[in-house]
Formats: sequence, C-alpha cells, structure tokens
Amino acid sequence: MNRHNWIVVSGLVASMVLAVSFGRGVVYGGEEEEQVELMHHHIKLYRNLLGLIGDFTAIAENPSASAVAAVMGVEDHVARPADAIEFLDRMLKSSDDPSVRRAIRIKLADLHKNSGGPTKQSLGQLEILITGKSSAE
Repeated sequence: MNRHNWIVVSGLVASMVLAVSFGRGVVYGGEEEEQVELMHHHIKLYRNLLGLIGDFTAIAENPSASAVAAVMGVEDHVARPADAIEFLDRMLKSSDDPSVRRAIRIKLADLHKNSGGPTKQSLGQLEILITGKSSAE
C-alpha cells in the first residue's frame, strides 16, 4: 500500500472513531472524554509514523536523496571532524552526481568552519558552490 493510501486509510479510521465517539449524542463525563482524546492522540501518532515511513522509503528509493542523507549524517559515524573531512574529500572525488557533490561541499564548508581549520578551506567550498568553479581553476 503506498503512502497516499495509508494516509487515506488512517484518516478514515480517525474520522470513524471520532464520528462514533461524538455522534452518539451523549455528553461525556471526564473519563470517557479523556479516552476519546487519547484515541485521537494515538491515531495522530500512527499517521505521523506512517508519514515518516513513507518519507524514509522515498529517500531510500532515490539514490541522490540517499547519498545526501548519508552526507548529512557522516558526523554520527566518525570520532573526529578531521575524519569526516577526510572521508568526504574522498567521496567528493568519487561521486559523479552533482547533487551529492554539492551536499558534500556544503558539509565540508560547515566541518571546516566548525573544526577551527583555515577559513580558506571553508570559503573555497562555498566559492565552488556559488560560482561553480574555484579560483584555482
């Protein structure tokens, strides 16, 4: 079942629960009203989870999006910023995807800035992002 269908189904379930709960024409006491609110909260959580699963699936199905997500999370997998910089420099040389190369350059500029390295390295990545070429070319 695709994401759209899950959203429709979860929306219908939420509507049915609310319609049954509120459509009886009964004025609820505090406990019944709390149960309805709790059910509504759980339905919202399930809808959010289904949306997250759908979004993650869309990323996994798109090679460029998957690579960009990996670039964004590289710092979670290395001990030192210098290791992340070294890894991304290697990936920059290996990648042919323009979107991925731009994501790597954005991350490298940020890593250079935050690691206290030379400003020239950070600005060099930004220059390539802005102009499409470096001043060394």
